[in-house]
Amino acid sequence: ARKTYEFSKDLRVHIAVTWWVMFGYNFHHPHRSLRLRKDDGAFAHRTPAMAIGIAERPISVESLLLTQVVKTASVRSPTLVDFRRTRRSKVAP
Repeated sequence: ARKTYEFSKDLRVHIAVTWWVMFGYNFHHPHRSLRLRKDDGAFAHRTPAMAIGIAERPISVESLLLTQVVKTASVRSPTLVDFRRTRRSKVAP
């Protein structure tokens, strides 16, 4: 049997996993290249979100899961049509 990513077969799950990876990279995991040396020689570890000033500390998975998200009426959820490739007919020159 071929080994594949099962989550990629369902569009909603694929989008959810993509957002989860983006959250982890930008808000949860400190990056070594973004650390700052303190006066005492120790390092202050930062996430990309902390480096650009939109977060004060790394966000824990627990706080993310317990945060209430409010959806506004103007936001439209993506559908499969948004992600389909358009087929263009090849025209001979």
